[in-house]
Amino acid sequence: MLNRLNNKMSNESLNKGRKLEKAVESIERILLATNPSLKGAKLSIEGEKEIFVDGVKHQIDLFVRIEHGKGYNSTFIFECKNWKRNVGKNEIIIFEEKIKASKAQKGFFVAKEYTKFAKKQAKINKRVTLLYFESAKIDISTFPKINCVFYKNFKISNATFIPFGLENKKEKKRTYFDIKKDQIIHKGIKKSLQSFFDEICRTAANEKVDKDKVEDYPEGEYELELKKNFIFKKNDLVFPSEKLKKNPIRKLILQMNFNFNLSKPRITSMINVRDRGSVLECDPIKLGKGEIKISFVRISNLDN
Repeated sequence: MLNRLNNKMSNESLNKGRKLEKAVESIERILLATNPSLKGAKLSIEGEKEIFVDGVKHQIDLFVRIEHGKGYNSTFIFECKNWKRNVGKNEIIIFEEKIKASKAQKGFFVAKEYTKFAKKQAKINKRVTLLYFESAKIDISTFPKINCVFYKNFKISNATFIPFGLENKKEKKRTYFDIKKDQIIHKGIKKSLQSFFDEICRTAANEKVDKDKVEDYPEGEYELELKKNFIFKKNDLVFPSEKLKKNPIRKLILQMNFNFNLSKPRITSMINVRDRGSVLECDPIKLGKGEIKISFVRISNLDN
């Protein structure tokens, strides 16, 4: 009985730690991707990375590598402690050794609170930055409702391409295409007809969903029907075959049905890393036999 209890507590502690690591990783990925000074740099982020120095293993919760080119590289590491008690001085000393072993320019330690001696120890080493986080249950009444639409399939009943100059002709010569084999050039990019229709159908479905205000529907699975005309500028849509290249497409008349699943997940918890960002977590969404976990990341204004 005691062993089962200890295992349960150990698993809960491990899950809490990984939850914080994942939240920090999500925030840092967006911070790096949206930093204009890193445009063109090669970025890599690894969670739970192990490094060995002189035969000694070091576990890094989050390892960030930035390659600026021409041999200029930067390394940053993160240590995440989702503890109830304050992080002590010894944890900071161990982290300093990880910074040294990984040859990192800077290390970020993330925790709820630190002892006064841990703070003093961190001040000694300029490569150590202490970050603070809070986790809390969320009052969902303070957040807007979330509506998630998942498309299941698009069923095209009719798709008619009309070239320039033939819009007003009643009788048109028909050419039939194989959606799986034929290609099309859309705004200078050659793609399969299947890929083109996937994009077009999704665009049409999004507009239909917005227009019909499906957010007012109860949760469930639905089917909608639509007809939409797409108008293209000259040479924006062309079939690559020599026979049809001279006839760029002016209009596409699309008729289709599509199925979608509407879910309204509740926001259940939040992890906020002070001055960096927050991660909001939702209840899992069940789709068929599986489920999807959804979270939202909000980045802090780092200029303030």
